[in-house]
Amino acid sequence: MPIPAKLYGLPRTYWKHERPSEPWPFASKADKPITGAQYAPQRTKHLMRPASDYGPVASRALADPAHTGWTRQPILTPEIAMTERTYTISDGVFAKFPDYVRGVVVAYDLRNGSSTPELVEQLRAAEADLRSRMSSETIPEHPRIASWRAAFKALGIKPNEFRCSVEAMARRALRGQELPAINALVDIGNILSLRHVVPVGSHAIDVVRGNLSLRLAKGTEVFTPFGSDQEEHPLPGEIIFAEDDTVLVRRWSWRQANHSLTLPETTAIEFNVDGLAPVMRADVETICREVVDMIQHHCGGTMRCGVLSRESPTLSLER
Repeated sequence: MPIPAKLYGLPRTYWKHERPSEPWPFASKADKPITGAQYAPQRTKHLMRPASDYGPVASRALADPAHTGWTRQPILTPEIAMTERTYTISDGVFAKFPDYVRGVVVAYDLRNGSSTPELVEQLRAAEADLRSRMSSETIPEHPRIASWRAAFKALGIKPNEFRCSVEAMARRALRGQELPAINALVDIGNILSLRHVVPVGSHAIDVVRGNLSLRLAKGTEVFTPFGSDQEEHPLPGEIIFAEDDTVLVRRWSWRQANHSLTLPETTAIEFNVDGLAPVMRADVETICREVVDMIQHHCGGTMRCGVLSRESPTLSLER
């Protein structure tokens, strides 16, 4: 039986099908199957969607596994056993930017969804406050923008052609365009990015099975940009954020991939808060606390945070 790839993350129990003639209840046409196994990883405490969404077989399986032949099984085979996932910033990044730090907030058991009126109001307030502090003409001179432009130049990236995420977002707000309310978790990141003029971005980790790293690209990694189905490759030496050899963000903080997009059904996430001077570690820690408070208020869940630095470049993504 094929295993739906998007459910193949963070396994706690497995559903073993004792009646091969029964239809596979969790798969959909959109799933990319992983063939050759009869075990479906499924978190039974916090499903990404209600079992009823997957049809009557799944509903009966969760309500009464014996009725359909589905039973919960422990992890039985080594090829599907879960190892601890880590998040690392490589020595190559610190060799170029030794004082750089990145705050990381890891959150599980979230209830994401549409943004509340309170969040939308905060987003509009962040846009208005930004317009009172700078203009399209002065934005390159803002210290927290100028530092990213200088870093991009040092990496051989043209900052007028490839703008870091916070500059691109700020310019949109300064043109009088309202940022769309996407979902609660995405909007939390956008609010804090505008409020602090710092890149604050999120990645769904309930779809991540490998290790995450901010590192220099080999040039063979694969990147599928948001909104596209065309694969491309980063330039050798480019700073990328990746899950093993799948690129999640190109050019450090420029463009995100489809793979780890934060969706309404996302239940586990990691937020990145970038600290490039003049943004210091204390600033990053303050923003991380705001991330935690806002997630807790709007999405619940359990959270922890840490700061990656040259002295402490690795943390665990597990609970």
